[in-house]
Amino acid sequence: DWRADRLAKKVAAGADFIQTNYIFDIEVFRRFMERVRDMGLDEKVFILAGVGPLASAKSARWMRNNVPGIHIPDAVIDRLEKAEKPGEEGKKLCIDLIQQIREIARKGNSADRQRAVYKQALDAGADKQEAMLAVVDSLIEETIAGLDE
Repeated sequence: DWRADRLAKKVAAGADFIQTNYIFDIEVFRRFMERVRDMGLDEKVFILAGVGPLASAKSARWMRNNVPGIHIPDAVIDRLEKAEKPGEEGKKLCIDLIQQIREIARKGNSADRQRAVYKQALDAGADKQEAMLAVVDSLIEETIAGLDE
């Protein structure tokens, strides 16, 4: 199980960006992100969710047994085993996971701040390119502010 307290230590040490291990268990990620939000860490660090396709049930079992920090539920392995084309099913599974991760991420994190800046710029009369530049400027300001703390 992922631990938000470890992330808090990394943030305290100066991290402003992290990438998670591959996510195959959405409920573990959901609980992690709830704790991250409860601790206010989503306002202090950018979180990139790790995702990738599985080629087969055999590779999924190998990862589960040999890669620390990776949790692959039995249901994922069963889905790959039952598939006529496991590699294709692994890609579909990856897309399904990305869609679920996006929903979790939309509930509040730095992406929310970026969307707010973008919308605010559009509302102020900026075109889409100017609004994107406003987001980039905002990210730069956040980074610089983080360095000054």
